[in-house]
Amino acid sequence: MLSLPFFLFTAIAGTCSFLGCIVPLPGLAAAAALTLEPRRAYGVVFVSWLANQIVGFWFLGYPHVLSTELWGAAIGAAAFVACAVSAGIARRPTPSLSRVFLAGVAGFVAYEGVLVLASIWLGGWEGYSANVVLQLAITNVTWFLVVYLGMSWFARRFSHSAA
Repeated sequence: MLSLPFFLFTAIAGTCSFLGCIVPLPGLAAAAALTLEPRRAYGVVFVSWLANQIVGFWFLGYPHVLSTELWGAAIGAAAFVACAVSAGIARRPTPSLSRVFLAGVAGFVAYEGVLVLASIWLGGWEGYSANVVLQLAITNVTWFLVVYLGMSWFARRFSHSAA
């Protein structure tokens, strides 16, 4: 199963380079929480966050100053919170489609909530507008669905081939 983190690291590094380090961490966290056991889901979130940070700091020239590094840590913390919230919903006995929808939405809301709190402390609150949050939500929903469907397909494919 090491291939999944490697694949995600490569995909995120490529996407981050192409899109200027916009990585849909809450969508990835929710998809991982729904399709993987918790330890692996947190591993996927960590690898995804790490890829984002490596590309940002090493290749896109993010400044090595305390505020930028604290924002990186806040983004990582928000991604882990999104994964935890989504995992909590994934374990509930709700109908499958409802559970998937709720996990995705709750993960995004938790992620953005952590970042709003961080922006109050670190600065940057002015960057939150309805348009920005809507664009982030659309990006995350798209990535969430693609990654969730892909991970579900891989899980079914490999579980059937192992039997």
